[in-house]
Amino acid sequence: MSEDKINAEGSKGLINNPQGTVHQHFGNQNSHSAQGDIAYRDIDKRNINIIQFMVGNSTDVVAEQLIDKLIHIIGQIKNTESILKAYQKSLPDEANLYYDEENNIEKILDQVNEFRRLTEFSKYLQKDENLPQAIRYKLSELLDIYTPKNELKQRESKSIAYKESNRLQSYLLIVISPDYYSPDQFNVKGWLIPDNTVPFTDSNRYKPLTLDDESHKKSYLFEDVYKLLNDFLRISLDKYLLPLVNTNDLTYDLTIEIFLPSEHICTEVEHWSILDRKNKQIPIGTKYPIIVRSYERLNLNYCRDCLNDWRKNWNRVKDLLQITPTHEEFEHIEELHDCNWDEIISNFLQENVKIGFKVGCPVSEAKQEDLFNALDDAAVPIALWARYKVPDIDHSTEINKLLTSRSLMELPRYIYEQRVKTCKPKNPPEKHLEYHLSLLWEDPYRLTPDVMFELQPPG
Repeated sequence: MSEDKINAEGSKGLINNPQGTVHQHFGNQNSHSAQGDIAYRDIDKRNINIIQFMVGNSTDVVAEQLIDKLIHIIGQIKNTESILKAYQKSLPDEANLYYDEENNIEKILDQVNEFRRLTEFSKYLQKDENLPQAIRYKLSELLDIYTPKNELKQRESKSIAYKESNRLQSYLLIVISPDYYSPDQFNVKGWLIPDNTVPFTDSNRYKPLTLDDESHKKSYLFEDVYKLLNDFLRISLDKYLLPLVNTNDLTYDLTIEIFLPSEHICTEVEHWSILDRKNKQIPIGTKYPIIVRSYERLNLNYCRDCLNDWRKNWNRVKDLLQITPTHEEFEHIEELHDCNWDEIISNFLQENVKIGFKVGCPVSEAKQEDLFNALDDAAVPIALWARYKVPDIDHSTEINKLLTSRSLMELPRYIYEQRVKTCKPKNPPEKHLEYHLSLLWEDPYRLTPDVMFELQPPG
């Protein structure tokens, strides 16, 4: 069939129900003839137009990065009708739709871009319930990063999703690292991510939290580190978060992630105290969701050896974030005293089906090093365990209930909410498993800015 221009109103039936066999053709940009060279250069020019359309004339974004992501995502869609429907809906009524038997996606994107409707096209695809959840989530991520600036009401955030809900997802990163010169002392640094939807390549993503001019030279005993929490929170709120949300009529959810050395990974950090507005000491875990992370994963040698596996594992997590996981998607460890860690690590990496560890017994001090070496060696993204044995409670059963009670994305906040319930007056918290739980949540794209900078390609 030769390529024809079809009036939009008169072609709805044809576009939604194309006659004959329909083939998606995405082209091959790796090998091309002399004629292909001309088309290839044209595609390169169009790529730049798409970048300019979606993010303005920003010089921080590489054109190939966006077009490769978009083509890769659409290339996984086997439902041609979904693409054609999004194509038709995204264009104005007066537009002429291009249709040929190959349904060439490059021509579709080219025309959508000419009408400056690439975002609308992506939105329609993202909302199509006929597409796999993983595809829709990837499109949502792409929209979060590359939404046009004029839709953001001059916010720093680049996310349509959070613009619509008026809620920022914010993270306070606190890194506790051994002092090189004093083995019993620790250095402490902090950064705030006011809006997690800002790309990690954007220099505005991180806000350094400097306690005073000499803070970078100080070291602390581990038992004194908690005293810095009030200062980190004060600077985060007063200098960054509150001005941002008040100026833009937003709200925020703040999660605190604490990077700990392996020998302290079982520390009850959510019980560390802060001052509330009445100057009363309260556990920080009753005010904010707390996540523990491994300090060792900030080591560049670790990233060099394990980052690839880590990101592969995290990709499985991303595919499940929007849905409720099953307990079979976690490696279940019933006992720690007779574990074959080599086999567990090998299976986790080779099977590529599980997303984390769940530990059905208390993690004793004697066994915690083995467990956390395994977590790091397997680049496990998520782990949940209890630090102490709670009488009359089956740990495995209760942990399974927690893991399967909400969507995976809601798990950190849900554990926080359950922990808050255990700390109400006249309610002994020690009798509740949630009071003793630790949650490890290792997102390889949310590391400290110095590490993220080192991981960026040169130039």
